[in-house]
Amino acid sequence: MADSASGSDNEVDDQQTPKSEDRSSLLKLLTKAVGLDMTTIAIPVTYNEPLSFIQRMSEYLQYWELIEKANASDDPELRTLYVAAFAISVFSCSERTSKPFNPLLGETYEYVDESRDFKFIAEQVSHHPPIGASHASSPAGTFWQTQTVRTKFAAPNSLDCRPTGTFHVKLKDSGDHFYWENVNTMVHNLILGKLWVDHYGNITIQHEGTKRRAELTFKQCGWFSKGWHDVIGTVFDEHDHARCNISGKWNESIFGTILKSGSLNKKKQKALVKQAKKAGKDNKKDKKKNKGTSSPSLSDSFDDWEEEKPKLIWTHYYANRLAPGLLGEKWGLTEYSAKLIELTPELKSILPPTDSRLRSDR
Repeated sequence: MADSASGSDNEVDDQQTPKSEDRSSLLKLLTKAVGLDMTTIAIPVTYNEPLSFIQRMSEYLQYWELIEKANASDDPELRTLYVAAFAISVFSCSERTSKPFNPLLGETYEYVDESRDFKFIAEQVSHHPPIGASHASSPAGTFWQTQTVRTKFAAPNSLDCRPTGTFHVKLKDSGDHFYWENVNTMVHNLILGKLWVDHYGNITIQHEGTKRRAELTFKQCGWFSKGWHDVIGTVFDEHDHARCNISGKWNESIFGTILKSGSLNKKKQKALVKQAKKAGKDNKKDKKKNKGTSSPSLSDSFDDWEEEKPKLIWTHYYANRLAPGLLGEKWGLTEYSAKLIELTPELKSILPPTDSRLRSDR
């Protein structure tokens, strides 16, 4: 494995300028591709960001501290809540609208954070269909996934993305094994207008061997942006009783709320979501005012939680930590994302030739 040392040479062409919102050059190409799988069509390189898809798979784990906190908890439902928050945080990096490079068959990517003994490795294991596989480990547990995305141009102006594959997390101390699949994604205004991304659908963060789970709904954006980014959900214990409500926005923050009883009706959930939205607005103002750049303080048990009062469990603090220069200004990469493409002389000397950072077209 290669160490992600600091003092990087990112090898990004500083002479490039941010691309125009005018994407009319794609019109002729995409109008012929309506209904086709977009992974079989060559997109101009100017639409790529300087990461490959398997590097983006590593970026999914930027909030690994939620897994570390889940592993430290003795409460099974709180562990489920933190893993659910981690599953939501995966989408925080996917508001960027630039396209990752398609990995070559056999392309690999390795990343090590020695400060917390975190190791990640990924490989492109199939070209058609394109499938990436990854594995990460630390003293808190392990993560692994396989993923492919089927995409097609949805006329008149959108890209429909249907990811397939399964995420797995296994906590070290408790042995808890959770797994879940992905939600759907729609990229809007592909040709005309400002690009924006919408994640929507239902997923279940299932604990293997019991009924313990978190059921999540990513709301689809409606008219006038109603529901955009919203996530609601419920944590159930092994007896199928509702223990905790989950609500927030996948690009900002997530709140958990302890329930007084083991049931949750729609009226009650609506009231709890309303409370969490208010707390989310307050948190957003506070984060903007204080330039919030770190994770909220998380407890190891529900003992210090107030019933039916939203508690902040995750915030997208990397949104306030953009990488310097073009990496942040042009592509919107965060400090964490920038680490993934660091290429120091030391790294270059020990990386295998298949590593994404050594691609000449990056």
